[in-house]
Amino acid sequence: MIRPGSPVGALAWLTQAPWLTADRATSYARLLAAALLVFAAAALGRVLLPALSDAHWRPLASDFAPFWSGARLALQGHPQAAYDLAAIHAMENTGAQSPDLFYYLYPPVWMLLCLPLGALPYALALLAFLTAGFAAWAACLRRLMPPAWPVLPLLACPAAILNLVIGQNGLYSATCFAAASLLLDTRPALAGACLGCFACKPQLAIAIPIAFLAARRWSALAACAATACTLVLLSWATLGTQAWQGFGHATPFIRSVLIDPGIWPKLVSLYTALHLLGVPTRPALAAQAAAACVALSCVAWVAARRPGAGAELATVVAATMLCTPYLMDYDLVCLTVPMAWLAASAAATGWRPWEKTVLAACVLLPLAARGANLLAGLSVAPPLLAALLAVTLARANHVQTQATPRALRARTATP
Repeated sequence: MIRPGSPVGALAWLTQAPWLTADRATSYARLLAAALLVFAAAALGRVLLPALSDAHWRPLASDFAPFWSGARLALQGHPQAAYDLAAIHAMENTGAQSPDLFYYLYPPVWMLLCLPLGALPYALALLAFLTAGFAAWAACLRRLMPPAWPVLPLLACPAAILNLVIGQNGLYSATCFAAASLLLDTRPALAGACLGCFACKPQLAIAIPIAFLAARRWSALAACAATACTLVLLSWATLGTQAWQGFGHATPFIRSVLIDPGIWPKLVSLYTALHLLGVPTRPALAAQAAAACVALSCVAWVAARRPGAGAELATVVAATMLCTPYLMDYDLVCLTVPMAWLAASAAATGWRPWEKTVLAACVLLPLAARGANLLAGLSVAPPLLAALLAVTLARANHVQTQATPRALRARTATP
């Protein structure tokens, strides 16, 4: 018998997490939802009064301001101006003066996708942007989750709330990953097309070609490449060469953002974690590159065994979080894809060691990441991201080893 106070009991408390039952998870989610509701109301109240004095309500969800401003500049015939700090700042401050400057850090593909929003007033564009992103993400993720699970833990996800409050595009990234996970086994070309949309956010696409090549999913790889190239060509045809020239001229500045201490609280990559500990730029980048090589090797190992779309995409997402030095806290909403797959697989075959503990920590990570970076100078994200990749690999291997005997029995039973 394991005593609760013994070292073995304490280890089991972490590895098996018997305290995290389905009923308790729902209760915790309710408490978290209530707390996040209070937080969202406080955040809205803080910006609502300043928004009333702005002709475009732009203190609301301030990270959306460069998306809307860049699209508006493009519609006015000046897409390259989005990459000019003075021009984008002037557009962001139309109707009100603010010292805040939000950079435009995305390639013209993202500007192309945001063009319809530039034709709308800011508040209406923001409402359409957030509603569409949340609805698409929730619909895809609900299909990945175990059917009997309540929807509240999904809606109370802190990473999703963060995207809604600040007006970021992480929900769209998570939707692309989730949709690909749902489609890859049955409609691989459409799944590849979903992932080709990362032409607008290439730092999250590093692991995708590795996975498709290792898994020999040629139609998905072709569709992914074709979609990415099509979006690039469409952005060039629509916005002109000057848009890409503006992006090219701004690339050194975009790279310099990584070494700007003012943005470190929002970054959750291994590179930033080492920077916060005082490691110089080049050794930090070398460590990030080494972590990326290990993570991509894990992706190739899982994909080559073809355990199924859920396992492969879960590994891709978990590994991607360890590959790029430019990883923002709002991108952590993509972790809901591997977490949903882990939960669905565990609902069918039972929980494996550490899974519940790691998932609970990853759910809460967006609440702690920025504060830990800012207040303690210590990033808690990389160890948790590595732990998530580890349990995802273990689960993928478990799924594969269970599937192989079933496949062999089916082949021997076939007349």
